[in-house]
Amino acid sequence: MLTRRNTVDNGSANWISVGDVKLKFVKNYVDLPSLKLKNAIHFSACSYSGPIALAYSHSTTSWFISIWMSSGLSLKERIEVPDVFTVEWTKGHRLLVIDRRGNSFLYSSLGELVSNFHFSSNIREVRDVRVFTTTHDSGVAVLDDQMRVFIVNSVNEPIVWSMHNR
Repeated sequence: MLTRRNTVDNGSANWISVGDVKLKFVKNYVDLPSLKLKNAIHFSACSYSGPIALAYSHSTTSWFISIWMSSGLSLKERIEVPDVFTVEWTKGHRLLVIDRRGNSFLYSSLGELVSNFHFSSNIREVRDVRVFTTTHDSGVAVLDDQMRVFIVNSVNEPIVWSMHNR
């Protein structure tokens, strides 16, 4: 398998033109046949060529997540989670899994459960999730089916606050 340091730079082959700007194309993940990407429903790659999380579903309520290194080495094969809505990596290389009812699970990059928290017991269905970075951590904003927004500024010390019409 080639790494970034071992690739041959053949002039302009790695550069992509976007309007007047040229961007260099760098492959971080090359030759990973052991990943079963074809069957994955959710895919999330951690920043800086960190771990990759893949979520698979057997039914709408039965899910499992696998965590892999960018080299193709498996870190955790099967993390069973219910009803996954999204899988995202945080700034601190922790895996954040949010289900359709607003329950959140935070895993280490090795697949160990670190913590869990709930945005609200009144959420019937999550519609959208955005993970954002802060100076020290990552936060999460959740939009539910009643157009209420629930926000946590730090996933490591979650304090949930909400914005909605009364």
